[in-house]
Amino acid sequence: MIRHWKLTLYLMLFIAGILTYSILYRLVSSAGRKSREGNKDIVMYTPERQRTGQDIVSDFNAAETSQAFVERMAHILDEKLRLIPASETKDDSITCINEEVIGNSCSPKSCLQTQLPSSSRERVEQITRPNHLRISRNLTHLLQRMRNNVPGYYDLIVVTAVSSSHFTEARALLRNLQTNVFPHLNNFTFIVYNLGLDPFEVSFLSEVCKCHFIDFPFEHLPDFMAYLKCYTWKPIIINAHIQRAKFIMWVDASIRFHGDPEGLFGLLERAKYRGIQLGSARPTIAHVTLTSMFHFFGDEACAYSPYMSSLNSIIVAHNEEFVKKVLLEPWAACAVSGDCMCPQNVKDLMEIRINCHRDLGKYVYGVCHRFDQSALGIIGTKLYQGKSGYIFIKDLNSFVDVKRGDTDGVEKVDNPIRGNRTRQV
Repeated sequence: MIRHWKLTLYLMLFIAGILTYSILYRLVSSAGRKSREGNKDIVMYTPERQRTGQDIVSDFNAAETSQAFVERMAHILDEKLRLIPASETKDDSITCINEEVIGNSCSPKSCLQTQLPSSSRERVEQITRPNHLRISRNLTHLLQRMRNNVPGYYDLIVVTAVSSSHFTEARALLRNLQTNVFPHLNNFTFIVYNLGLDPFEVSFLSEVCKCHFIDFPFEHLPDFMAYLKCYTWKPIIINAHIQRAKFIMWVDASIRFHGDPEGLFGLLERAKYRGIQLGSARPTIAHVTLTSMFHFFGDEACAYSPYMSSLNSIIVAHNEEFVKKVLLEPWAACAVSGDCMCPQNVKDLMEIRINCHRDLGKYVYGVCHRFDQSALGIIGTKLYQGKSGYIFIKDLNSFVDVKRGDTDGVEKVDNPIRGNRTRQV
């Protein structure tokens, strides 16, 4: 009997405890809701935004993945640098050593990075980790749609772009490629992007180019990219199509290949091991690039004062992860930003384009701007620094001529829209 009474008591106490806990929980929850409703400074997450423990784990794994990516790309860069012979290395590690050399880069008390990073890890991290140097999801989708216009996979994709101002010059390029290059190639394709030809020019080139003739999707990109002289379309095109070939080769309308294909084959072989091959120009990159672009990459112009600029009339890129993710994607991210390749705070973009021959002093930087060339030059220089000559084509003139405005061998075409088109406009 006593035992039965004790069991009943324990059961009643247990039930009372549950009821008490329930009442207290409701009181605390109600007070909490009133407090949150009365405090408008507290952000309320909707069910769609509410984060769970799994979200936190996913973010942690993503951070680990990003960190692992940097480490892996840094290891690849280390290997590339290790293979560069001493004959292709310059000791240019000391920059911005005093106020004279800093010049007009910045005020000494408010400078960004005046010394390029020494470790491969820091070099890769500074180029790939900032959000503004990553391509967006929308741009990734656009590149995929552009890529799908050219089905298949090739050993080599040759690509160029043409507007009305280079129509005749581009016709001369087509003639040169069809005579001196294409007969020596297997498993290749040729892409021509229309940057604003009139209907007659579109019809004419579509018939003679033996290529994939594609309109550039300006309508899906920022409005400022329609200004052709910023060359922002070039990084977009190259990023779109490198996935579908072992190599992609960009050629400006001014490029003319010599008849012997060995120079081209040698160029492709070097690109296979070096990742990318660019033309080079004599002015320093600090001289021909606006200081605002250096700031976009987190640097000061004086840090680049010893290094020559790139010349993007011809580019050969090897389809490998390092080239795509560390060189080309940040280049495309710069292209679509109004603060980088085509700066929207500049009143006269044409003026900054043509002022490169001015000599305002050794330590006066940014006297002009080279748009796509400046951006790719900064990226390549930050990665390779004193060994940046490794990615430049040294014997370019032995198998290629750059002939701006050349129309040699091109017959007259009577354009009913624009009139006779035998000369460059």
